[in-house]
Amino acid sequence: MGNPAHYVDLEPQWKPDGSPLLAFTGEPEANRLLADDPNAFLIGIVLDQQIPTAKAFAGPHVLKQRLGHFDVAKIAAMDQDEFIEVFREKPAVHRFPASMGKRVHDACAALVADWGGEKPAVHRFPASMGKRVH
Repeated sequence: MGNPAHYVDLEPQWKPDGSPLLAFTGEPEANRLLADDPNAFLIGIVLDQQIPTAKAFAGPHVLKQRLGHFDVAKIAAMDQDEFIEVFREKPAVHRFPASMGKRVHDACAALVADWGGEKPAVHRFPASMGKRVH
C-alpha cells in the first residue's frame, strides 16, 4: 500500500469563487498551479509514476520555479537535453530524471502540436460542486 507518510489528505478544498482547489500536494502554491493550469495537471499525471503522488504533482511547480515559467510552448521549444538538465538539478524533479524529463518535454510538444499550447479542460467540475454543504 505504500508509506503512509507519503499520503496527502485529499479533503476537498475550495477557492474563494467556489471552484475546487486540487490539493494533491502539501504545498499551497503547487496546488494552486494544478487548479489554475490544466497543463500543469496533465504534467503531474505524466510524472505520477514510481514516486509519491504528492511529489509528482508538485513537479510542475518545481519546474516553474526553476524555469521562471510553466509555459508548455516555451518548454517544447527548449533543447531537450537542456530541459533534462533542469530535471536533474538537486533535488531531481523525478526519481528518473532523464527518462521522465524526456516524457515531459514530449508531452509539452504534443500539447503544442495538438492544442496549440492552449490549456485543455481536463479537470472541469460541475459548478454545483462549489456549492456543496459539508
